[in-house]
Formats: sequence, structure tokens, C-alpha cells
Amino acid sequence: STLFPYTTLFRSPWTEPPDLDSSLDLAFGPGERALAEDMIQLGRGLYDPPELALLRGHTGIVQGVIEFDNPGDTEPAIAATRLLLDAFAIGATGVLVETADRVLVNGSLKGLSPRDMVVLFNIFVGVFVTPAQIESVGMCAFDLPDVEAPLSSNDTGDSTAAVTSLAAQMVCDGVRPTEGMRFQPTMSAPHYVVSHRNAAPATEDDPPWANARGAWVLTRIDD
Repeated sequence: STLFPYTTLFRSPWTEPPDLDSSLDLAFGPGERALAEDMIQLGRGLYDPPELALLRGHTGIVQGVIEFDNPGDTEPAIAATRLLLDAFAIGATGVLVETADRVLVNGSLKGLSPRDMVVLFNIFVGVFVTPAQIESVGMCAFDLPDVEAPLSSNDTGDSTAAVTSLAAQMVCDGVRPTEGMRFQPTMSAPHYVVSHRNAAPATEDDPPWANARGAWVLTRIDD
């Protein structure tokens, strides 16, 4: 079977491994200034000046990784979210969630349940617009295919809503698309037909969050 890892990075002023207990495989290493600057750029507007100073002055990184092969399994994401909460509780300055290319700061998860499927979806999955398509990233955190839709010149956000809706339903409601299935996010939304795109052959250069499950592609059929 194929394993689907995802990685979460932490920043903090730690100089030795912090006391964190998790089912994820944890590794501790020295600070990386370039990575901190990447986080600052990615999380523009999230950090206040004291937090920026802490991030730039961090001395240690904790990396958490988990591998699994069970489509729709939410336990790894739950364990990772608990790790995020524990890390913030003992001084983490920030978190880079690589599956969704998202930065979290202390307080981002305050009061949220790690077993809330909507919370998990919003932590680990992102939806992005490229010149050619709308695409989700991070569905590998649940061992599920990503979702894509071609971007047309007359699209006014419908495809973004459709991609987000189907991906969220897959994670939160257990929806499992099938080849040729019709999909309509809401009663007033356009209709789409669903087809599966296989993943490209794996290479050594693939990032840990590369999705070997491929993607479900939404093609609008009522233009």
C-alpha cells in the first residue's frame, strides 16, 4: 500500500526538544531563519511586532509527520491538531501547516475542538486559484483525492465554491464521489460532472504532502 504523509512545523524559542507527546513522529532541530521568513511572508498580517521578533529569533523547530493508508481516516488529523494545541500551550511562536500552505499563530485554535470536522478541514485543506484552475491542496491529510475545476473566462467564483464544497463534504460528511457523478453545491449553483484524474508518477522531488490519490475534477456542464 502507499503511505500518505503530511508535515507540520513549529517555531519557538526552544533550545532543546520540548515535552510533547504525540502519535506523530516528532523530530527536533535547530532554527532556520529562511523558513521563518517564509512563514512571515505566508502569514502577512497575522503577526504583531513582538511575535515577528520571536519568530525571527527562534532557536528550535519541531517537525511532526504521520503516514497512513486509510481513505477518510480523520484520526491522524485529530492527533496533529492536538499536537498544535499542546505546542502553542508550551510556547510555540507559530505553526506552518504544509498540507494547506497555511500559517497559524498562538490563539488561532483557541476554543476549537480537535474532533470538529469543519475545524480539521479548515486547518489542513486550502483552496487556491491558479491561471488554469481552482484546486484544493491538503486532502492527503485525510487520505482522500484533492478536488479541481478548470478556470474559465466567465467564472465568477462558482468553481471556487464548488471545489470548496465538494472537498468539505468529502472530509466533513463522508461524501465519496464516483466517476460520472453529477454535483451541484447548492440549488442555485451550476451543475458539474465529476471525473477522476490519477496522480502523476511519484518522484524523489515530490513534497511530503503530494497527493498520490490524484484528484476529482469538476467540469461545468450547464454553460
